[in-house]
Amino acid sequence: MTKFFKSVSYAAGFYGRDFESLIDFAGNHGVPAVQLIPDQFPNLYSELDASRMVRLRHRLKENNVRASLHNVFYDINICSLVPEVQQFALKVTEKVARLANGLGAHLVTVHPGYMYPGWRYDPIQNASFWGSAKMAIESLNSLGEKYGITFLLENGSYCLSSRLSERRQDFHLGIDINELGSLLVFGGSNMAICMDYGKLLASGVDPLAFASNFLGSIRQVQVSTIAQYYDSQLILSNSAIDEIEVVFEGKDQDDLTEFLKA
Repeated sequence: MTKFFKSVSYAAGFYGRDFESLIDFAGNHGVPAVQLIPDQFPNLYSELDASRMVRLRHRLKENNVRASLHNVFYDINICSLVPEVQQFALKVTEKVARLANGLGAHLVTVHPGYMYPGWRYDPIQNASFWGSAKMAIESLNSLGEKYGITFLLENGSYCLSSRLSERRQDFHLGIDINELGSLLVFGGSNMAICMDYGKLLASGVDPLAFASNFLGSIRQVQVSTIAQYYDSQLILSNSAIDEIEVVFEGKDQDDLTEFLKA
């Protein structure tokens, strides 16, 4: 039977504070895990030097809390068709994987990146893009082998439109279930899925259809409300995965309070 364990994300109202504050919060409220996002001051991946890592490891142990990490995602594009952009994104991701390894974390959530309209709709560009994406995901899987990490591909929600147009085009790679499935196929044993429940709803994707499609691959769920927390457990109750992390990342304090009590 699948075991669900609770985790609190740094995105749940902790930006501007240090990771230690989040870890203490989880420990004080009996939450067994936290998700750290090393993408901004005072916790940017480049700021987590050896002495800070020692403090973080001590804080996790002191509070009996484990960690997963969420990769930097705003300014990097792992599946970019531009080699230098892809290589830079993978270098940043490797640094985050190294941090995860140093903190004893085994899960790192990643957004596979962005897909611009030309890459999506022009047949020649599209073929080139998917060739590049295959190389990127294979490289990501190799990083997982190197650092003992399972990378979790997360579904997206961002779209593009012009100021005068109401037509929206997918911008995040992996909003579509089939797209995300294609990326997962490129990976190996160190790849799985993060199901962002809020992004599914914002994108008009049926959570039940998503869960059914990836039932044996979902290792983590991100939720923004207490209702999503309960719904995610219900639709994943027949999962073949032994353990699924449910990460709360919502901003509503009442929902957070209910999550902590659940």
